[in-house]
Amino acid sequence: MSVCKDIRFCVIELLQKHHVKCQKNEEERIIRGLTQYIEYLIFNMVSVVCMICLAINVKRLAKDHMEYMEKEVDKRCAIMRKSLKMKGGVFNTAAFYGVNEPQYTEANKMGDVMNVDWSKNIARPELKVTFASQSGGSKCSKVNKLVSKKIYSVFKFYKVSAKKNIRDRFVAMFNKYVEQLFFSLKKSAKLLTYKKVHSVLSKTKIMKK
Repeated sequence: MSVCKDIRFCVIELLQKHHVKCQKNEEERIIRGLTQYIEYLIFNMVSVVCMICLAINVKRLAKDHMEYMEKEVDKRCAIMRKSLKMKGGVFNTAAFYGVNEPQYTEANKMGDVMNVDWSKNIARPELKVTFASQSGGSKCSKVNKLVSKKIYSVFKFYKVSAKKNIRDRFVAMFNKYVEQLFFSLKKSAKLLTYKKVHSVLSKTKIMKK
């Protein structure tokens, strides 16, 4: 695979999506570094699975194979061994500690968005989702399509067949690893520099030679 304009587009979209600010005079260098990482990430993810398939003489990747395969990909591609989870104990509202919360009083009663309508056999009506409440939007969709296209090209390179639902699982894994990456990048500095990017990427197995 070659470093293409479409992968560069993915990086720019991901930087915007995750609200990552870069050192202005190092922005292009940062984009090039992340582009290379994502290029390697996609290739390595699929290569791990394809090489296992070829070793056991499997030419068509099935859904049943994926549970084991995903664990193997995680070993080689995940930045964090554990998924990101919120930590902490039991949380209570401020009212529990004696603080006045007028928004929860009878005077501030709002409509029940989860009304049951037995006459129409509706026990839990669909909640209306506004555009503002959606995460990602068209940008994520565009990135996912580009990543899916790259994933397909790697399967084709190894001559291993994988249906769209399998490729979609690889896109989901890709997004998981990218979330881990950007979590690490944002944690490393408020204003991203190439040195910080290089430091984070050099710790990944993908970028180690």
